[in-house]
Amino acid sequence: MNDTYGHAVGDTVLIKLAAVLQRACRENDIVMRLGGDEFAMYLPGMPDKAQAESFFKRLFTQIDKISIPEMQGEKINVSLGASLCSDKDRATFDTLYREADAAMYESKKIVGNHAIIYSDLPQARQTPL
Repeated sequence: MNDTYGHAVGDTVLIKLAAVLQRACRENDIVMRLGGDEFAMYLPGMPDKAQAESFFKRLFTQIDKISIPEMQGEKINVSLGASLCSDKDRATFDTLYREADAAMYESKKIVGNHAIIYSDLPQARQTPL
């Protein structure tokens, strides 16, 4: 965005995207900006794949509604990676972060808004990170 439209538009994209992420979350969810154009979300109580996919769909619908005049109709695309766990899994933050990051990099290979859950990746079935 910055290279094409300038830093002011890039900042507007980040602000509008952050607002959509915050609105999509429940009271106990956490949204944080990691840096640049990367965000992380912690959504406790969402260990179910179907529930997560429904959330992704709602989130992408809201992201599609973002309109920035300077972008002349171009849409914002988000590559999302997720790692799911239940309370009984006792996964560490580091493990969940690495898994979500690996899934996100796979998601970036697909044009447009897309989400991949780590457990759906072939390597996830072989050995955990």
